[in-house]
Amino acid sequence: MKAFLLFVCFAVGALAQAPASRIGGPKVFAKSSASLEVKAVAAKKTTTDDFKTDYGSYDKTFVRSRSLAIKVTNFNAAQPFNGQVTLYWLGRRGPGGGNRIVIGKPSVETVTLAAKQTKAFDADSGLVTASDLRLRAIGIRETGGLKLEGWMVVLQTADGQAVAVKASAAAIEDDFKRGLLDSLAVEE
Repeated sequence: MKAFLLFVCFAVGALAQAPASRIGGPKVFAKSSASLEVKAVAAKKTTTDDFKTDYGSYDKTFVRSRSLAIKVTNFNAAQPFNGQVTLYWLGRRGPGGGNRIVIGKPSVETVTLAAKQTKAFDADSGLVTASDLRLRAIGIRETGGLKLEGWMVVLQTADGQAVAVKASAAAIEDDFKRGLLDSLAVEE
């Protein structure tokens, strides 16, 4: 029993000393009276069959777009809030997948709120297009374009410290908090 307890103490101690850089380092959120609310208000996805054969060949085009309603509120009765909201549209190259990327440049909205004030604005991804061509008889498959998968909105103080983050999926939000999204490629 002593050996087991010794092992557990050693293992916990080793994990506590493990470098955080292996997971990108956790994000530390600044304390603030500002809150962030994001709602997906519209999503559109269309698939066009440019051609399709009986033996499995096809050419498809996928077009996606999303719209968000973003609201920032300062709940402090005495202090103003100065900061910015940064919006990232996230996706992957082509319908086939690959690593997650940022689609287009992140959009930044400066937010200056007096005490007990709210600012609301809308954001739109624009049309994001991907294509999938398969010529089965000769063994060719080509994919291209970008696949829109989600979004992430970060509220920051004027000096760049994160206050709040909202994302289209919990996994994206968790990846941000663990620092794993710091090195995403930007595809314009």
